[in-house]
Amino acid sequence: MDVSVIIPFYQGNRYLPKLKQILEKLCREYAGDTEVILVNDSPGAEADFSVLHSDSYKLEILTHEKNAGIHQARVTGLLKAKGEFILFLDQDDMVKPEFLKVMCAAFEEDTAFVFANGIFEDSKGKKPVLNSYGKVKAAMDYRNYIYVGNLLASPGQCLIRKNAIPSVWTDNIMKTNCSDDLFLWILLLKNGKSKFVNKVLYRHITTDSNQSANPEVGYKSDYEVCTILAKNKVLPMKLQKYMSLRCGVRLHPEKYGKLTKFRVRMNEKIRRGFMKIAGIFYYLKKRNINL
Repeated sequence: MDVSVIIPFYQGNRYLPKLKQILEKLCREYAGDTEVILVNDSPGAEADFSVLHSDSYKLEILTHEKNAGIHQARVTGLLKAKGEFILFLDQDDMVKPEFLKVMCAAFEEDTAFVFANGIFEDSKGKKPVLNSYGKVKAAMDYRNYIYVGNLLASPGQCLIRKNAIPSVWTDNIMKTNCSDDLFLWILLLKNGKSKFVNKVLYRHITTDSNQSANPEVGYKSDYEVCTILAKNKVLPMKLQKYMSLRCGVRLHPEKYGKLTKFRVRMNEKIRRGFMKIAGIFYYLKKRNINL
């Protein structure tokens, strides 16, 4: 199985030495062929990419003529990728050396993508991305991403079958950074299956410079996803209407009445409540999350 690791790069010189270490360990543990495609989305900034050269993997550097955003950077890399499987790795992400070996082994014929558990780290501390099997099961149903939002921390905790990625995602490039992964999960899960690997193989760090740390940017990006899905008639009418409502309430709360905002909040609480109940059920069945 060949794997392409696609890394959007934006003014990330300080991450390059650590990134090389991660990539070398990752590829040494994996018996298949691996190519690394770094997409430079900050063409005006100086960067020494020679730091990344290694005998452990094939390296290709692609440079945008101008800053185009993380979604375009991922798609640029994807269009060049030769691997059967894709790992979208952010420049500051960390994965364990056994990531590719374990994740590739988990694929079945009808699996669109495999996701592992991870650690989410921000200024408040560290916590698991998935803390119960209830949340794991919820993350396998595209409808929960509409009612609750993104249940996965980042594409870096996933390995994706390249031919499962739909053209709707590659043809509709988002202008606002943040939710292109939410966009991708909805598309993949609506038409395909996912599989969970019960190991902590990934760490996601959110800093003040991350777009994901800014709620307003996130709301705007979610609304853009909603608009693209509506344009392409991806969702059933009922779900599309609700997603439009939820995204609208979050982005422009002043435009909605108290009852509407209460309904949206309660719908999310109910869904999250079901996840907790399911988590307790699986715990009693001795299906526990490895942390």
